[in-house]
Amino acid sequence: MKNKLIKIFITLFFISSISNAEIYEFNVSNIKIEGSGNLVKAKDGTINSKKKGLEITAEVFIYNKKKDKLEASNGFGIVK
Repeated sequence: MKNKLIKIFITLFFISSISNAEIYEFNVSNIKIEGSGNLVKAKDGTINSKKKGLEITAEVFIYNKKKDKLEASNGFGIVK
């Protein structure tokens, strides 16, 4: 019984840590999705991060989902 409880807690821990991904909301004029959805290229707009309270306005955005990396060019960011 003890081993089953330990396995359940470990499983729940890994499931909750995996589902803790950042969600970006893209409000842009042009968006292109490549690499089976792992690379997002966008132009002229705003990206909002609900979790971190961040708003970024820029001309060019490149988001790499595998690396969880967002690059922005010619813009500015606001922390809410």
